[in-house]
Amino acid sequence: LRHLDISHNRFGGEMPNLGTMNRLEYLFLGGNGFASGPFPTWITELTNLRELSLKGSSVTGEFPAAINYLSNLEFLDLHFNKIEGSIP
Repeated sequence: LRHLDISHNRFGGEMPNLGTMNRLEYLFLGGNGFASGPFPTWITELTNLRELSLKGSSVTGEFPAAINYLSNLEFLDLHFNKIEGSIP
């Protein structure tokens, strides 16, 4: 699977750990009812990601420096969250 878009559904609870889906290039999880929490560390395992949207996903805390591991990332949408710190 290379493209997963489950945005704007009514998923709740913890954001699912999709870190084993290492072929993903496009991941869109925004607009769901996930529980508030830090930036998911498993995302940095998806080194093939080109586009990532966590818009409105209740992400909080520091912006992870490990995002630099996503060297193929071309599009990142994090608006409507509560992320702090600087973008590396």
